[in-house]
Amino acid sequence: MNHSKKSNSTIPQDRGEDLQEDSQSRYALISRKPLSLTVAILFVVFLWETVVMFLFSMFMPDQPTWIVSLLDPFVLVVLVWPALYFFLYRPLSHHTAKRRQAEENLLKSHEMLKQQVDERTGELVELNEQLLREIGERKRAEQQMQRTYQTQTILHELLRISIKELTLSEMFEQVIDLILSVPWLQVKEKGCIFLVEEGSLVMKAQKGLGEAVIARCKRVPFGTCLCGRA
Repeated sequence: MNHSKKSNSTIPQDRGEDLQEDSQSRYALISRKPLSLTVAILFVVFLWETVVMFLFSMFMPDQPTWIVSLLDPFVLVVLVWPALYFFLYRPLSHHTAKRRQAEENLLKSHEMLKQQVDERTGELVELNEQLLREIGERKRAEQQMQRTYQTQTILHELLRISIKELTLSEMFEQVIDLILSVPWLQVKEKGCIFLVEEGSLVMKAQKGLGEAVIARCKRVPFGTCLCGRA
């Protein structure tokens, strides 16, 4: 029994909502037709003005003109106001409310989209930074592997030179060439090899040095120049 009463009580409410929606749709339809709205308002004004003038002529024929001039617009405004409210104010009010709601929805959508874009941008920035770190680590690992390979190659060549039947000067010259050919050693392509003989450093091999340097550094006593202090 309670269930049936409850269902019956909801029927008028649903009908009221339907009627309200129908009326709003009619107001919106009228507001979308400016010519129809203008004609309707003019017709109402003409009709009520005719009625007012007829009533004045019937019930107030002997009144002064100034009284009729004051009462005529007052009565006309009172009678025309419902038509203006129905045809003009309510449609415009409904249209304004719909537009305000659409602007609010658009603003919410814009804020939501901006938030999503910011979140996605943050994720992309983080992924980009992670990718750059991985690329840097991979490059450093490749460089380290390349240096290790080059070092092993140089050591292998030095061992190969040491077992050759070469004079000491020839062996030192090849050693200098190998050392100066290492790519990751940022040095000029010049240098020399000293051996200790009788308390001095004696140059045994050189590459790229000028004659003046060779003559000055052919024998370097300990404690003199940079080589002697090393």
